[in-house]
Amino acid sequence: MKKIKIFKFLFLFLLCAASVAPLGVRAFSIISKHEADSKKEILITSFFNYRPFGYATFDSRNIGHQHSVFSKAVSQFFPKEGYLLKYKAFTSTQDAATATRQGKVDVFFGAYYASAMFEGLEFVFPAVLNNPVHLMMTPDKISQIQNLDDLKNLKGIYSQEEIFSDYMLKNFENLGIQSVSTTDDAYRMLILGDADFMLGSSYYNRICLAEKGLRGYIAFSKTPLWNMPLFFSVSKASQNSKQFSAYFKKMLSNENFKKKVLQDLKQAIEEIETQSQGVVPPMYIRQAREDEKTPADELLDQKGQ
Repeated sequence: MKKIKIFKFLFLFLLCAASVAPLGVRAFSIISKHEADSKKEILITSFFNYRPFGYATFDSRNIGHQHSVFSKAVSQFFPKEGYLLKYKAFTSTQDAATATRQGKVDVFFGAYYASAMFEGLEFVFPAVLNNPVHLMMTPDKISQIQNLDDLKNLKGIYSQEEIFSDYMLKNFENLGIQSVSTTDDAYRMLILGDADFMLGSSYYNRICLAEKGLRGYIAFSKTPLWNMPLFFSVSKASQNSKQFSAYFKKMLSNENFKKKVLQDLKQAIEEIETQSQGVVPPMYIRQAREDEKTPADELLDQKGQ
């Protein structure tokens, strides 16, 4: 009889435990969801393909993922709790800027001031970073250039794949700098002698040169010719535009935030340069070497055979 009572007690105990546990799990999941829902979202975008400042990738399901060199620093130093920073990718920088202007996105990372693409956005001062525009030439020629006047009778180019400010594009026009459709075409023209110099961001081009195996074949001027300030810009159509502007302005006043941005920028470029070591350069490098041979070089080649 005692055994039966004990079995009944154990059965009732286990039944109660089984019924209580799921309730505890459900209550926890409801609280977690409530906490997630209570966070306000800030939707952020940036350049479609202008590394290291911003670039988008799309997975096998065609779901976009937006990346930016500013993301880590912003996550670490954002001055207001209770906000969820989310990133949205677009298939062009123009689409990303338009979506921000329309209020579909709250913030654009890296906008140029007084440029038509970013017209109508609220710019947060000061600039988060300068994008330096350098003179680019083959190493044997760049030492001959001392100032802009030395470029007057030379053929200059820039890549349409780069994102320049309207102010910079106007300077290019005044100097007679010609546009080239792709960055790879610009490098080829430079190395083969079809152009004398190129103008572009040292940050962007260090990445491109490394990935194409062209480090050492094209050199940069020691100092930039111009700087293009990059800004955090807020959509005026966003419901919380004034608050967002204030948050980003406060963050920009933090010197540690600026140091973190520069640290992440340097790290991003150096990682790509390291990963790209050993990349075989394009075939036109061989063509350039053949073109540079003198009659004496050709004679030595024949003897070597």
